[in-house]
Amino acid sequence: MTDAIARLRAADPLRGSAPPDLDASFTAIVATPRAAAVRSRRRGLRLGLALAGLLALTATAAAAGGIDWDAVLPGSHRSPAQPAPVVDVPQLQHEAEVVHAAVADPPGLTTPVADPSPTGDVGGGEVGAGASQQLMLQMCTWERALLTAHAAGDAVAERHARQVLSGEQWYRYYASDEDRAAVRSTNTDPARLADLQQSWDVNCPGGAYDPATHPDAPPIGH
Repeated sequence: MTDAIARLRAADPLRGSAPPDLDASFTAIVATPRAAAVRSRRRGLRLGLALAGLLALTATAAAAGGIDWDAVLPGSHRSPAQPAPVVDVPQLQHEAEVVHAAVADPPGLTTPVADPSPTGDVGGGEVGAGASQQLMLQMCTWERALLTAHAAGDAVAERHARQVLSGEQWYRYYASDEDRAAVRSTNTDPARLADLQQSWDVNCPGGAYDPATHPDAPPIGH
């Protein structure tokens, strides 16, 4: 495993969140998301109204030429040494839904909404854990699009995917500038295609090390 991949795994951008349900997420990256943890009708309504309001602001920002990533990716500029507030599962699900609505998918692919509590836990996680989990799933979708385009010899689609993955928003939850630079280089440098393939295999639903789709795969690192 390359140094870049080791740094990617060590960065742990999903700190504070439950492990993603790879089996549910992989459903071709074209799945209907599972329902979030049961919530009261009052809380569901409040989060629904908040989501609608934030999506309206996001749409306005997009129309003006940009998205307010500080609003879409809560806690993404927090220092790893700085304690983060803990929020409940419905709030983490809300974060994932906001990111899902704000981040466009490649043509022909659809990222499912992450389930921050795939085992049904009723606890919570750090602010931003739901958003970072969703962002990683959507990065996986764009990496898949890039790798597929390269395999098909579609230089235009490959170049477009690299351009999308050059955006700074993808790397906000990594712990250091070094981690951000390493992962961004893997996603955008054509000379590092083998590193990108290995990163996708290790970290993404459907990758060669995903037990949901490759039950006989060796342990990561072997």
